[in-house]
Amino acid sequence: MFRESSHWRNRSESTHCPHNAPIASNQTPAMYPHMINITATLLTIAFGLFGFLAPRYTASALDLEPTKSNMGLSEMRASVGGLFVFMGLAAFWLDHPIAYAMIGFAFVGAALGRVVSLIFDKPPLAKVLVFGGIEAALAIAFLGVNLS
Repeated sequence: MFRESSHWRNRSESTHCPHNAPIASNQTPAMYPHMINITATLLTIAFGLFGFLAPRYTASALDLEPTKSNMGLSEMRASVGGLFVFMGLAAFWLDHPIAYAMIGFAFVGAALGRVVSLIFDKPPLAKVLVFGGIEAALAIAFLGVNLS
């Protein structure tokens, strides 16, 4: 499932460290960017699974509730769930820096939406800081290792 792309091979040539050799504190292991991508993508998929498989729980955590129809639950499964689950799975399948960077751009959009919401909507600050902080951290992780 996780194959080494030529992008990572090219990076590893400049930072190759033989097995059992100590890594100096100023060296980065060749697989460090790949491990960040794997971790951040697994988190993306895990968060998406909440919306995909548990839309009522997700809606409740986001202070949303169904009204006269269940369309809100459908929206949770689609935009909060399936979108992020399959975006992560596609990035694993493509295994290319631009695929991971695109997830980062999606998280930039989500974090910016939180900032705009703070200005215009005045949502609960604690929730915005937690959710927005996670989105910003994932954006930085994805973009930091894939656009450098």
